[in-house]
Amino acid sequence: MFPSQVVNSMVAFCGFAGVVYAISHLFFNGDHRTQRRVEEASRRFNPNQVPESKLGKLVKSTIGGVASRLPGGGEASMNGSVGQLESRLRHAGFYGRQAQAYYFMATIGLTVLPTVIALSLLAFRLIGAELAFWISLIGGGLGMLAPGFWLDRRKTKRHLTLLKGLPDFLDLMITCLTSGLSLESALQRVSSEIGNAHPVLSNEMARVRSEINLGASVDQALMNFAERSDCEEIQSLATLCQQTRQYGTRISDAFRSHADLLRTKREMKAEERAQKAVVKILIPTLLLSFPSVFVVLAGPAAIQIWEYFGNCCVENKSQVLIVG
Repeated sequence: MFPSQVVNSMVAFCGFAGVVYAISHLFFNGDHRTQRRVEEASRRFNPNQVPESKLGKLVKSTIGGVASRLPGGGEASMNGSVGQLESRLRHAGFYGRQAQAYYFMATIGLTVLPTVIALSLLAFRLIGAELAFWISLIGGGLGMLAPGFWLDRRKTKRHLTLLKGLPDFLDLMITCLTSGLSLESALQRVSSEIGNAHPVLSNEMARVRSEINLGASVDQALMNFAERSDCEEIQSLATLCQQTRQYGTRISDAFRSHADLLRTKREMKAEERAQKAVVKILIPTLLLSFPSVFVVLAGPAAIQIWEYFGNCCVENKSQVLIVG
């Protein structure tokens, strides 16, 4: 029967995929004893380091083995792809060691799920083979692209959230600095005070404070924050803090001018969006409102013209009949 053929095909596909994975795992993954020694040494010198999960190691080793066999691949290709994904996840606010593994699992799951649903519907003869093929193809493509679009959208939303709270953070920093607190103490105080209004920025500043407590300078901690956020305004803030320490200027005045600059940029962006909204509204107005207005204005005239020519045609026909 047809359902049994579908089940046999699914079993054969799963078996083939398992064999391919086993072969790739045996031949593509080399000896990682050196890597294990490096990890053990790093954990010995840094006891607080959290070991990488087995799932993360499995994903990284599989991707690295496959990438090393691709043309122009090798360790550089693997480090480039995984490093780029790690940067994207970090910019979106995911700092956990298992973030990459969860991302790959979500991508694979969303890619395979439409095929499984289509095969299930096809097995019960609820849809045809052609429709099942298109569901698998289109759904799998959308499922493969969906995590990337969601990640970019989250990154953009997070940037807007950070930029929204940055002027308030600088105002509080100015207040603390003018009151006599040091930069480290002001940063610690402000990061705990803005938790209710701006929780995302508060968490990032808490991370900056942790790096400072571990021995990093304020400039380096802010540079790391700018790298994690991939935000131009935060990068300029870190550079500003570094230059004020280098040239010995008052950091409170620098923060005040930077806060005013951020608010000015925000006002300019709001005005730009308002001007763009006029152009965006024009197209729906022409496509939707203008036809209805045209029908209301020209409709009665068109009806009268139609009736007039209709009466003329009737009169001409009657005159022809009379003459005949």
